[in-house]
Amino acid sequence: MPNANNYDLKSVNLPRLSGLPLKLFTALIENRLTRTLLLPKLLADGGIVSLRRLQIDEPPTMLPHAAVDGPLAEAAIPPADLAELVPAMPQSRQGFQFATVRDYAAAYRSGQANPVAVAENVLAAIQAADDGPKPLRAIIAHNRDDLLTQAQASAQRWQAGQPLSIFDGVPVAVKDQVDQVPYATTIGTNFLGRQPARQDSTVVARMRAAGALLIGKANMHEIGIGTTGLNNHHGTPRNPYHPDHHTGGSSSGSAAAVAAGLCPAAIAADGGGSIRIPAGLCGLVGLKATFSGRLEPGPPRPHRRHRRRCRPDLCSSGRSRPARPAIGPPTAADPARYGQARSERLDLGHLPALVRTRFAGYGFRLPSHAGGAARDGGHPTRSNHSRIGRATGGS
Repeated sequence: MPNANNYDLKSVNLPRLSGLPLKLFTALIENRLTRTLLLPKLLADGGIVSLRRLQIDEPPTMLPHAAVDGPLAEAAIPPADLAELVPAMPQSRQGFQFATVRDYAAAYRSGQANPVAVAENVLAAIQAADDGPKPLRAIIAHNRDDLLTQAQASAQRWQAGQPLSIFDGVPVAVKDQVDQVPYATTIGTNFLGRQPARQDSTVVARMRAAGALLIGKANMHEIGIGTTGLNNHHGTPRNPYHPDHHTGGSSSGSAAAVAAGLCPAAIAADGGGSIRIPAGLCGLVGLKATFSGRLEPGPPRPHRRHRRRCRPDLCSSGRSRPARPAIGPPTAADPARYGQARSERLDLGHLPALVRTRFAGYGFRLPSHAGGAARDGGHPTRSNHSRIGRATGGS
């Protein structure tokens, strides 16, 4: 038995082929007669025969385990003090930047913007983004009445000086894989999600309890099985930085919505890169929750045999730390919650904020409260309240 601290590495003896030799070899393997002659040696030289003979005396570990140094949390962590999370905004910034979660909260707090105006602009931005010659297709379902109802309630809380959290009134998109009332969960298909969701998933319920403006369902790669974002039913989302390029997937709509400025953060899900890939391709911060215990995955889906592998988290245009306490930790109903420390122990403060100085494609801007100039840092748009604009510079 090899030392537990070392790998028992052995070299394989397989041919390296390319070009014509590879084509000839492929033809021999596909031929029934020659395949029976070549295949046994290939399997032996590749170590497959030895692997089949290997006897392992210990059962496999199907789920990872982590040491816990304290009791597990049963409820969501109380939101941090708003003044702590919303530092004084700098007087000026160089280059174009999208509004972050903190920017929205600071604008609401100072009276420079209000959630109803933001909701109206988001609705107009979604429509404008999909009406152009190269539709964005980030959001596949939105409900004007529902969004404005959320915004009006948020505006009243801010006016009373009683916001629920830093997310109160902040637009957030939700991947079509995650349940959200009053929308159906189609998972990127045309045969699932015939009826609206009966209740919010845990992560959506917590964002709603934090006051976030849930703007609608974000597009995704069909059934989440793919890394490009391709969707023949709802249309394939475009990368806002290059409308002829893919966003990556499977959380394509979530990444496109954030990268286009429709919202500063979006809920997505990741089982094998579905948050991290589109975040990378769209220039965002993308976080995947720990395999078990950080965030609850929500109800099982017919396409997801091992539902605990695919857990919700977020794409963000900048620092993502404020969002994590709002959507975690798991509840007692999550079967994979054991063996994990409390979520507040996870410090994400080191993540850098992303600064966009060159941008081409789509852009949404934080509106002013009284119709004055919005904070755009010089980003070219059609008017003060243009939600979607074609940039003239950058690539």
